[in-house]
Amino acid sequence: MHANDIIDFHCHALKRSVDHLVDRENVVTSVIHPAFDDFDDLESYHDFAREVIQDHGGRILAFIGIDFSKDPINIREDFEHVNASGIKIHPILQDIPVNKKEFMKPFMDVIEGLDVPVYVHTDHPGVPIYNKYRPLLKSRFGRFAKHFPSCKLVMGHAGNNDSYLLAKEVLELRNNTLVETSLLPVPSELEKISTRVENGNNRILFGSNEPYSSFQVELKKIEILSLSKNEKRAILHDNARRLLKL
Repeated sequence: MHANDIIDFHCHALKRSVDHLVDRENVVTSVIHPAFDDFDDLESYHDFAREVIQDHGGRILAFIGIDFSKDPINIREDFEHVNASGIKIHPILQDIPVNKKEFMKPFMDVIEGLDVPVYVHTDHPGVPIYNKYRPLLKSRFGRFAKHFPSCKLVMGHAGNNDSYLLAKEVLELRNNTLVETSLLPVPSELEKISTRVENGNNRILFGSNEPYSSFQVELKKIEILSLSKNEKRAILHDNARRLLKL
């Protein structure tokens, strides 16, 4: 990798500031997403994201959130207002059934018209069965991807700690899906995706989730993978550049 060559596909502003992001070594672009408290006031987050993009000219990009209580046409208005690069959905915080096609279709019709990626948070809590938990990645995110095959859907946090073992299977089933790496507890799962899934290495996106995780820790997960220099470069830069049309 060359200096200033990493695209951090998933990070957050901290108290309406991106100072912790703009001076990171080796990072050329940081993509901010609404955090858990931003979903309580998306209008304020969108105004902030617009200002940040204007102030930092290419160093900071932003995904917007969706207010599912409003007319879907608001998605386009918010997207254009921010000059955004994609959409983020948080099914748990927003309490929405992403796997219900009839509910999601009006919103996805607008998003598909924008032709931008959708990032979906995926640490779905399991359903208790005999005091055990059944991960819901396939029945939630996987079904969402099945219903909208023309939309590029990013599996946030690679399924996180409850569903990461299913990430590879979902990517095999749904070729419109990609995976973002932050918070993944077992990095070797990325090697399986890279080597065993069709076009797998090109469907992995590096994210740090900073400041809620450590950029250096998340980067180390990629550096230790048994992959070639070019394969790691794709994860850290090329795949995001292509998806974001940079």
